[in-house]
Amino acid sequence: MKGLIGKKTQTIDAKQMTIVPGFIDCHNHAPGNELLYEVLVGNPYDVEFVTIQSIVDKLRAKARTVPADTWVEGYFFDDTKLKDKRALNVHDLDQVSRELPVAVHHRGGHTSFYNSKALRMAGITKDTPGMAGGTYDKDAGGELNGRVTDLAGSDFDPGPFSPLMGIQGMVTRTGWNGEVWGANQRITVAEALQVNTINGAYATREEALKGSITTDKLADFVILANDLHTIDPEKIKDIRVVRTVVGGVTTYQA
Repeated sequence: MKGLIGKKTQTIDAKQMTIVPGFIDCHNHAPGNELLYEVLVGNPYDVEFVTIQSIVDKLRAKARTVPADTWVEGYFFDDTKLKDKRALNVHDLDQVSRELPVAVHHRGGHTSFYNSKALRMAGITKDTPGMAGGTYDKDAGGELNGRVTDLAGSDFDPGPFSPLMGIQGMVTRTGWNGEVWGANQRITVAEALQVNTINGAYATREEALKGSITTDKLADFVILANDLHTIDPEKIKDIRVVRTVVGGVTTYQA
């Protein structure tokens, strides 16, 4: 290796820390425009608990800035992170606006919540039969509650975008509240790391360029303060990222 070092080569002393290939997520569907420009009513990056009132306030602020007949939409809603301990409904979204159509989209991608204006625009009433493969949900009194679903649930974003949190979830199958989901689907740290590196590269047909620290591949790697294999699995998400290198260029340094 020393024979490859030139005058302009930057060398890094990892000081016994852990080096892994650069993380590659193969199934996030991360929507750039939504992240940059739309109203985020949930946190796509981390576990954050919110109130229904905070969702209404964010959307109401947006509604004040848009022209008539413009949709007011919120993204990355997560019903499991509501402090209110009840479901979002049409009456909540009617507080945002009764003149503009309002929609809140669940982070899973297959459930949305609408206000009365939006439902009227679509011609949906309590007597409208359910669509093929989907539902127009109703409350206990038989009235529309604003929740519309399709039953496709395979593209569900299981958690925030953080790869370390994703790896911890794969290894422990434990949610933020300590509840275990599908314990029989746990995988090892090595397998989870593979999912987030070489498997991700394979999914985009780039395994010859990235996904592992190998001769002739791009210099994509991450330096971590702790070893994923030896740390308490419940603390993987808290491992500090010391440095991120993409194509031989440092893009992040703690």
